[in-house]
Amino acid sequence: MSIASLRERLQSYFQRLLTFGRAHPSIPFIVVITLTIIYTFFTGEYTVMRFARNYTREMDLKRQYQVYRPRYEADSARLSELKNNKELIERIAREHYY
Repeated sequence: MSIASLRERLQSYFQRLLTFGRAHPSIPFIVVITLTIIYTFFTGEYTVMRFARNYTREMDLKRQYQVYRPRYEADSARLSELKNNKELIERIAREHYY
């Protein structure tokens, strides 16, 4: 294969590409939009997929917070009661140590 035949093949290819582009003027826009979507989803530090994963994790953590918050408040109230009530401390100590 000579350089001249390769050059002719490339010119023919680019000529067909230009003809196709003139026949379909919306193709460049579609290509740019497609490449932008691919770039947004799969590259970079802040991708849409990472955002969705973090959003899902945030919702899961909020749900867990709603589950554990009443238990935390009840335990905090019980601990406060234990710290301030000497009779309760004495009763618990007698139950465990006598």
